[in-house]
Amino acid sequence: MVQAKLFFHKSHAPTVEGNFSRDAKIVLYHGDTHGFLRTIPDSVFKLIITSPPYNIGKVYEKRTNFMNYLKVQERIIKELVRTLHEEGSLCWEVG
Repeated sequence: MVQAKLFFHKSHAPTVEGNFSRDAKIVLYHGDTHGFLRTIPDSVFKLIITSPPYNIGKVYEKRTNFMNYLKVQERIIKELVRTLHEEGSLCWEVG
């Protein structure tokens, strides 16, 4: 757990959780997005920020067949939309 001290007064800084719970104010997850999202209830996130792999051959990513890449992204997008609160926002970094 990490304190979000850069954005809040230290006496009011929420704890940044690594795992989801309905009581968590901030969840920061680094790992298998699809596996993580399958464990999350519907309509709970008010803000989702994600930076998916670009599939363009960056040093830190594994390039895959384009149609396979699109299928994987489609599955993840469906899960993101399912977990997004009706008043929430989704920020998708595209490069």
